[in-house]
Amino acid sequence: MAESFIHDTYRLLINRVDCYLTWYDRWVLRRAPLNKEVLTKALGGDMHLGIQAVSGTGMARWTCLDADDVTLFAPLAELAMTLPIESRLLERSRRGGHLWLFHSLVDWQTAHDRGVELAASVGLSDIEVYPKYCGVHAVRLIGTRHPKTGLIYPIVEPKTGEMLDLPSALTSIVPVRLECSPTRSMPTLISTSRSFEHVCGDFEVLARLLGQLTELKVYAPFKASGRCPWHDDGSPSLYVKGRRFHCLACGVWGDAPDVRRFLNKGIRPPS
Repeated sequence: MAESFIHDTYRLLINRVDCYLTWYDRWVLRRAPLNKEVLTKALGGDMHLGIQAVSGTGMARWTCLDADDVTLFAPLAELAMTLPIESRLLERSRRGGHLWLFHSLVDWQTAHDRGVELAASVGLSDIEVYPKYCGVHAVRLIGTRHPKTGLIYPIVEPKTGEMLDLPSALTSIVPVRLECSPTRSMPTLISTSRSFEHVCGDFEVLARLLGQLTELKVYAPFKASGRCPWHDDGSPSLYVKGRRFHCLACGVWGDAPDVRRFLNKGIRPPS
């Protein structure tokens, strides 16, 4: 399986890497790493995988509308046609379909509210909208086998009905920007593994701050890269790992407080 396919799956779909759901006559939560091997097995059709809708700090990078009725697929496709083609995927399912909207990392409530608004716009007020709440809950990973039918349901272009190749479709995705509500307080940490939560929280805070200065691409859990905002960067040379960042070209380095000082006071991070 192409490394780029796994990379795009992580970049766009994985909110949380310390746990996932798999199927043993029912969906069961596994508190184990969601790593490359797990993704490869799931995308290759060798296991069933449910991915968390919310990160350990209450953040979400996608919204999924689950129309669990065959009669609801048509309005779901109608809604898909109103969204930017590069930010959504429409997936058939056992009894209807899933509409995935990819967006910037926002608090779960913002992602949920946007999904509810979209669903209501085409009369789908009663369908499930993920994320639902700030806690552990999951959706079957797009392009993986359904546990009850054993089928992998196609990704379709709503305007033509054409079946799409998932790796190519993910490569073309450009998340839309959603704004967190300025009046909404940050969510409470969801308790699982203390060490994971610290790393996840630090990384997400740092990524949000750096995201105000440059576009970051997450290429692995708690790792990202982008063009350095502190020099004329011709190619991505800024790397983020956990709670720290470092530019291989100009040598600038630091953490979230360093970025805050630059944003608030114009103080350049050390180099």
